[in-house]
Amino acid sequence: MKLFLLIALQVLFGWGLLGYLSLSAKVFSKVGLSYLMGLFATSFIVYAYEFLGITLTYNTIIVGQLLCALGVNLRLQVFIKSVKEVFDLKSYNFSIFDLVAVAICWRFLYFSIWRSFHMPVVPFDSLVGIDLLAKYAVLEGHVVSSVFTKPDIAKLLSTQPFYAPLTSFNQIAYRFTEAVYGQVWIPLAFLSFCAFAYERIKTSTNSIIAGLVLLLTFFATELYSYTYLLQTDLINAIFFSIGVIFLLDYIKDMSAKSMFWLSSVFFAIAVWARIETVIIVSFLSLFIVFENFKIKQYTNMITKPLLFLCLPVLSNVLWNVLFYNFVFPFHPSTKGEIVFGGKYSAQFTSDILSQMSFYLFHTSYWGYILYVFLLIAIVNLVVFRNKTTVYTLLIFVFINLAFFLMLHHFDKIIVSATYRRGIFKIILTVTLLFSEIDLLKIIGKKINSWLVKVA
Repeated sequence: MKLFLLIALQVLFGWGLLGYLSLSAKVFSKVGLSYLMGLFATSFIVYAYEFLGITLTYNTIIVGQLLCALGVNLRLQVFIKSVKEVFDLKSYNFSIFDLVAVAICWRFLYFSIWRSFHMPVVPFDSLVGIDLLAKYAVLEGHVVSSVFTKPDIAKLLSTQPFYAPLTSFNQIAYRFTEAVYGQVWIPLAFLSFCAFAYERIKTSTNSIIAGLVLLLTFFATELYSYTYLLQTDLINAIFFSIGVIFLLDYIKDMSAKSMFWLSSVFFAIAVWARIETVIIVSFLSLFIVFENFKIKQYTNMITKPLLFLCLPVLSNVLWNVLFYNFVFPFHPSTKGEIVFGGKYSAQFTSDILSQMSFYLFHTSYWGYILYVFLLIAIVNLVVFRNKTTVYTLLIFVFINLAFFLMLHHFDKIIVSATYRRGIFKIILTVTLLFSEIDLLKIIGKKINSWLVKVA
């Protein structure tokens, strides 16, 4: 019961916040996004409580979650109208192909949910970091527990307990429920992403193509394994990819302010999961610069990207500046980790490119989703040559370019770990970008027309 109450309040919070951000979406897609937004609310409640010195218990977290949920749903007329959509059968448009897609999705994620609920946390990074922090926080009622204050433990700590808080703070909240190992929220978050991705691809193409794209995503075996492993990478990739697709929506229609803020919010939460994401987001904000340059809005070339980056940067400041310096009794030294001149040499750069290429296009890790995407996207570019088609490929390039530069300028970012798991961002972004390929839109319409004739 504790688990379901927490999940319900998380969805309720996200539902209200998405209403403020004027998101129009199908019910299942909106519920999925609402749950994801609720995960952020939970982590921020834990953050605020620790900052204020309030003891963490299940009841205090639930009270905070309830107040947040009520706070964003004060507009009763809007809330009642949105709830009516849930019970309106016209909001649902099922076909046999939808049922097949749901069955496939459930076939993969049932195991992930079962495994996360019944089996303990196993990744080493989590055992000495995220989950260690969570277990002691539950026992002692504070994030800053004896893990940080006992000299014999504190001196053995590495950087893992200091990872950005989205994952560890949700792990704390869920460990207070019947989910004794906490991590069940990871597959639930991925299920939420799948609901959003399927609905978006289906809307622009059709159910069959949407189902096939999801299948390709699940065949990325390295990514799939992280749907039941407690780590920061998958949850970060989920929020990042949704931020990318909303940014593309804004680029297509720069009068759509809701898309601007939705993208910024999801990117900020992605940074709340992995701090280095702010660098990749900064690269993607160049699209806003370029679009304003094209229409000769030179002031907006500066002001809009800066406004867009405010929330992601704020995420970084809240954790790396405020929490690090005013709550933690100590934190890892970052001095010397940044190589401002860069480790550029022919040999080093060649090795980096070789390793990146190996991991990016290795079918044992990712199946064939990247090959299928690039093939269709390039053909689409040759045929259509419109703005969206170009941006679809540029997003893929920019993410890799950001990682390429980070690998040269940050000592602790390495190809075999940081970049390899960073490819999750690319895989999930590519999954959503299938909805933007004109060729697939045309094929989807033709299939829909044929199905109507056959029926």
